Amino acid sequence: MVQTPLSGFKLQNMKTYLTKTQVTVLRLTFSLMLIIGLFSSAKATHIVGGEITYKWVSGNTYLVTLNYYRDCSGIAAPTLTLNYRSFGCSMGPYTTSMSQTGATQMVSPICPSQLSNASCNGGTLYSVEKITYQATVTLPANCSDWWFYYHECCRNGAITNLSNPSSKGSYLSASLNNLDVPFNNSVAFNVDPVSIISNGVTTNLNWASYDIDGDSLVYELIAPREYNGFPVNISYTSGFTAQQPMAVSSAMLFDPATGDMEVTPNALQTAVVCMRISEYRNGVYIGRVNRDFQIAVIGSTNSPPSLTGINATNDVVISGCPGDPIT
Repeated sequence: MVQTPLSGFKLQNMKTYLTKTQVTVLRLTFSLMLIIGLFSSAKATHIVGGEITYKWVSGNTYLVTLNYYRDCSGIAAPTLTLNYRSFGCSMGPYTTSMSQTGATQMVSPICPSQLSNASCNGGTLYSVEKITYQATVTLPANCSDWWFYYHECCRNGAITNLSNPSSKGSYLSASLNNLDVPFNNSVAFNVDPVSIISNGVTTNLNWASYDIDGDSLVYELIAPREYNGFPVNISYTSGFTAQQPMAVSSAMLFDPATGDMEVTPNALQTAVVCMRISEYRNGVYIGRVNRDFQIAVIGSTNSPPSLTGINATNDVVISGCPGDPIT
């Protein structure tokens, strides 16, 4: 006997006959599934990275900033909600809305003559914009493991170094130990993450990060994460790791004391790189920031400039003090 899970169907001569009502329902169901599928696909094309930082205001109050980097060819940036909690103190999760501060900025390195062709300006050239959000948070207690975090789904399906990227979410976080150090400021960045580099060209990446409290900073390359009730590492495709996240002609160099990266890509690719910056004061861990960003490697005939040396020497590094001019 042939059975069917659809009630009201009749099997006659191995053919299925549907009533007009059933056909209409199936058509509506298919249309709804198609709309949902298209919406899910669109969601996977806009976030390319970000980071959360914080500044101490007074007492247990902090100004939390989230820099959100968006692919201009994707859907509009969402309304952001900041989450925060402490596992050690069993407090939270709490939520608060974030407001955009300042104007949206395009941060992709596109030549001035091609700016009108950038996707941020209505063109077709890949480009990324930066949107800054902020919220003021007063923590209810002093704990060693406060976490500020934001998560959403989904990542870009064009990503080449993660397994099944369009089904994976993004997770941005920063932690704070206001039990041992109640008045801490997180690491901050003077440079936005680079979104486009050229294939076959050795590129040195430096994030100009600093700590206004003078705390010691340690840099690590870690796996990007998503959030399923708690942060979960995302698996790389074969051949890639957190320490070697890109297709390169020689191993990528990374300095844990400065976060400097040197990479020579040997293939067109879209790679996710995630960096953790931990800070210590007098040997005590007091917080960290995770920066998640996406780098597109494109074909280019452009030859970037290079330094031949400073002051007629072969040295391209020079030291100076704040306020001293350097020529």
